[in-house]
Amino acid sequence: MTQRNGEKGTRLSRALAGAAAGLLIVALSACSTGEDAGEPTAVTRGGSLDIAVSQTCTENSEPQCTLVNGEYVLVIPSDFTRAGVESGAVASSPQGDLVDVRFDADGAAVLQSASAAVASAGSDARLVLRADNQVFAALTVPEALEGDEVQIAPSSTVSAEQLVELIRSN
Repeated sequence: MTQRNGEKGTRLSRALAGAAAGLLIVALSACSTGEDAGEPTAVTRGGSLDIAVSQTCTENSEPQCTLVNGEYVLVIPSDFTRAGVESGAVASSPQGDLVDVRFDADGAAVLQSASAAVASAGSDARLVLRADNQVFAALTVPEALEGDEVQIAPSSTVSAEQLVELIRSN
């Protein structure tokens, strides 16, 4: 984990997914330092992500035990809460394309609450992200996320452009 403190905010970086998943989520405070991953190439205004607190499971242990990026996680549709998105954009970085997501006030509250629950629930807990009924991430969260903006490096099954479209259509 990398943490940098600036005058107007804190940037937290975490590699949060399994080996092959390659997911990265970076939480930025509402008053970021102004640094970004690059010039956006695809943009959406509005949309949403569905967020759930879940846990890992053993393959075939339950009907809702689902493979997400190489790890089995309980995916129970009624556990998801819609988090409104103000904007989403694909931005290039040296590590590859990222999706910059800025939540609206209610969406940021959902993200912060869910990430705090996962962080305090133990090593089997996961923050599950879904858009347009497609689960694309099950993340370990070592500490609660802050702010209203995250960057997501998509998995091998969903490109950054596809993720922006899924957020828009959700």
